[in-house]
Amino acid sequence: LEEGCQMKSARAYLVFNNLKDLGEVIKSVPHTRELEEEKFDNSFTLVFVSREDADTLANVVKSVSEIKEVTVEPIRLDDDEQTKEAAAATAPVAGRTGREAPERRDSKNGEFRISQTVRVDVQRLENLMNLVGELVIDRTRLAEIENALKTRLGREELLETLEEVSLHIGRITTELQEEIMKARMFPIDQVFNRFPRMVRDLAQKAGKEIDFIIEGRETELDRTVIEEIGDPLIHLLRNAIDHGIEAPEERLRQGKPRHGTVQLKAFQQENQIVITVEDDGAGMDSEKIKNTALSKGLLTPEAASRLSPREALQLIFLPGFSTSETITDVSGRGVGMDIVRNNIEKINGSIDIQSTPGKGTLFTIKLPLTLAINRSLLVNAGSRVLAIPLANVSEIIEVQPSQVQYIQRRKVVIVRDRVLPLISLNKALGLGKEQETDTSYTVVIVSLAEKRLGFIVDNLIGEQEIVIKSLGSYIGKVQGIAGATILGDGSVALILDIGSLINSLATETGSELAS
Repeated sequence: LEEGCQMKSARAYLVFNNLKDLGEVIKSVPHTRELEEEKFDNSFTLVFVSREDADTLANVVKSVSEIKEVTVEPIRLDDDEQTKEAAAATAPVAGRTGREAPERRDSKNGEFRISQTVRVDVQRLENLMNLVGELVIDRTRLAEIENALKTRLGREELLETLEEVSLHIGRITTELQEEIMKARMFPIDQVFNRFPRMVRDLAQKAGKEIDFIIEGRETELDRTVIEEIGDPLIHLLRNAIDHGIEAPEERLRQGKPRHGTVQLKAFQQENQIVITVEDDGAGMDSEKIKNTALSKGLLTPEAASRLSPREALQLIFLPGFSTSETITDVSGRGVGMDIVRNNIEKINGSIDIQSTPGKGTLFTIKLPLTLAINRSLLVNAGSRVLAIPLANVSEIIEVQPSQVQYIQRRKVVIVRDRVLPLISLNKALGLGKEQETDTSYTVVIVSLAEKRLGFIVDNLIGEQEIVIKSLGSYIGKVQGIAGATILGDGSVALILDIGSLINSLATETGSELAS
């Protein structure tokens, strides 16, 4: 690592993370616990098993910032019995579903006992989850066939037997799905445990005194989500230390305790994991934020005048926004809050901010338990069936044409004294023009943090558990679409990316959506 490297443990973690898909780390010097606690100088050694060549491995490691030098040396094992036994104990065995832990001899009776845990390749869990996904699809198809036969044939003894079998398969599939999801879950402490040392070092560098509190270490998250949440949390903590917490003398002048407090907390709320980063520092001034956005050309004066203080806080997530006047060693390294939000929304999460000048700031991140299977609301938009994740659905309302108003030639409706923008789902996705109607509109109100929007749909189909499938590299990333799913009748429904849709529509209108 380079001299004066910031957050050595974070750099080591990124090296491990970048190498994970190319092979397996079987040993580190010093031990991983010492790496996490930064109890090492500027170098560390890994024993790594891989089929890749030395240049490929070196380039992967060098892609991590603040890496000064990488040396890759092949290791030749001595051909003796002891080495063979050690290699056999650690090498994967073809055809097995996992790697058995080494046997150990019980000292009392001389019998061998096998550890009750096995190490399973992550890709095998991914494959199992995909297979369960196929079962979920077939379970839905079986239920639809059962309902169709009931409608056509009425109550028949064979149909009652089919119903019993269908219910049993559904129950087994659900239990299998839950067990595999549990196997994919990891405690968030794997991310949290590297922050205390980081916060302590950054506080010393900034000349501040900070009490760092962590709650909810045992909260579990899907492996994929765990891998993506580390960097956004690092940025939020750096900002809290550099911009949030005041210097000790300034805190005393304001009547605050000399020590500032930064709290990192995680907990489960229904089918989501909530992570909060809170400080009792200076807070944010909404007027200063609006003025900064105006000076950078990110906002028009007219749009700024319409923003409430809560809405103005959301401006910090715009690309290119920063109120920091100087670049420091702690923050101001070119990673803006827009990148933080994009990284969180990439895993179907959301981030919200609350702040009071002089009292502090609270960031709230909401993440899905898993990225593989979720419950969605199926709707018709024209001839297409679309899936809206239930986590983003606030409510469903009927709107009469007489209730629709216009602001800047855009449809809005007043819902409980709040202005709600309306847009046809067809129009939002570029699938067709908005159709006028003399009857009522069916409106699905979706939300992302404090932003709200009403999608006009043609028909509601109902709730359904769906399996999220990638669109694949051939189609690539499509604006507003998170993926696709196969329905019970074999047809394909597109899954909406609510975060992408709301943010793109807000950009088009030149303002934030309803909040």
